[in-house]
Amino acid sequence: IVAIDTEWYDVGCGPALIQLALTTSQDGPTCFLIDTWHHEGSASAAEFRKIAAEGLVALFLRADIQIVGWSFQEDAKRLRELCGGENCHCAFSVVDLQRLSASVLPVAATNGNLEGLAATCSRSLGKPLDKAEQCSDWRRRPLTDAQRHYAALDAIVLLELHAALTGVLEGS
Repeated sequence: IVAIDTEWYDVGCGPALIQLALTTSQDGPTCFLIDTWHHEGSASAAEFRKIAAEGLVALFLRADIQIVGWSFQEDAKRLRELCGGENCHCAFSVVDLQRLSASVLPVAATNGNLEGLAATCSRSLGKPLDKAEQCSDWRRRPLTDAQRHYAALDAIVLLELHAALTGVLEGS
């Protein structure tokens, strides 16, 4: 299982940061932060973005890997922007844990509104998720320690949430 999330600043530019979290050993999850912000449009940044896009498309084409995300529609749009916009033919399909939590935990969807990640983590995992950095300036480099910590945790918690929701499904 791979959890994915993105941080972005403006539409049309692709993500500024891509977070990929996976469990690689008994030591717990690892999160890779992939910096895709286009620094003044330099040739090396453009080449790196191209390589990152190719790697992401290859990841999403793998049938043996389940990819999970949270309320992934906007993230998918940013990934399509990175991968060529309208020329990108990758669906970026994920198991959307927000929708899964709404079906497994009826309280997660009230009055037609889906519960946010922080509230679902608090209720399902028993621990709060600090979203203070969510709206920070993801164009600024270097990223702050707080931004890197937030970004990594935002993806890693999806692995924990997936395990919790899967446990509820298997128990019913």
